[in-house]
Amino acid sequence: EVVKGTMNAMIANTEKAVGRRLASVPDGTWRDARYVSGALPDDLKPYRFELSVTKRGSKLRFSNKGTDPAVGSFNVVPGVMRAAILHAALPLLAYDQYLCGAGVLRCIEFEPELGTITSAVHPSAVSTSLGTACAVNQAQYLLGKMLGAAPDQRGNVVGASSLHTHVYTQMFGVDQSGNPYANF
Repeated sequence: EVVKGTMNAMIANTEKAVGRRLASVPDGTWRDARYVSGALPDDLKPYRFELSVTKRGSKLRFSNKGTDPAVGSFNVVPGVMRAAILHAALPLLAYDQYLCGAGVLRCIEFEPELGTITSAVHPSAVSTSLGTACAVNQAQYLLGKMLGAAPDQRGNVVGASSLHTHVYTQMFGVDQSGNPYANF
């Protein structure tokens, strides 16, 4: 009972903190489109990755509508797309909430367009490399764009970077004592 009560309190506190941060962001829709090649050996054709977020009140709705159909081996399943978005949202929206993903998820809705590169379905091939790297990277950039629309949230934006098999979140800033910090 105590453990469950503590968990529920953490989830509720995180949801409130994220809601407060989102309150300063104007309602609207932000989009990010990028092109990636290499779905197959010697494949130079560019494939479109599309991600949008619509913010209304304290809720975010993500969609991958416009992403090309699943192809080759860099596809990811809808759960990976969801995890990539949460991976980006945690340090941007809940950096002081002990990484309580459940509270963040209460503020997020997902509308995956099934059969696409970022929401592949059987029998599409899936991988854990390029598709995941692109999904995380794109979610970080998209949320950064959205937070940039709110002057009091601009300091929480992080840089996102990815290479073929490397994705990392870069966090730079000033801590509560005024000291600079960097974390990868």
